[in-house]
Amino acid sequence: MKNMKNYLLCIFLAVFTISIYGQNHKNAADYRTDAINGNAIAQFYLGQSYFRGWGIKPDTIQAVYWWRKSAEQGNPAAQNNMGAAYSNGWGNLTQNKETAIYWYKKAAEKNGAFITVSNY
Repeated sequence: MKNMKNYLLCIFLAVFTISIYGQNHKNAADYRTDAINGNAIAQFYLGQSYFRGWGIKPDTIQAVYWWRKSAEQGNPAAQNNMGAAYSNGWGNLTQNKETAIYWYKKAAEKNGAFITVSNY
């Protein structure tokens, strides 16, 4: 049963990752206004833009800043990324496994599944 749960988790993570990262992406300028106005989805994608360098110089400090804004509004993808940020010490964060687990659990509560560190 445990192997089946792990298998299903892997499938979920693959679909989740493809659904978020497999899209045609706009660049940072396209998300900035909505992100500043508090749109959690735009904040997440602005963070992604900074992290991935979509139309802007990569900047992990800005990526974490925008992911946190989105995560605090309950966006599970941003919460997952905050878990990864704390797990890896991205941006100006100090590695902190306890805080990483906190964010992963928040993301899991929204998705009904346990989300683990993605391969960034």
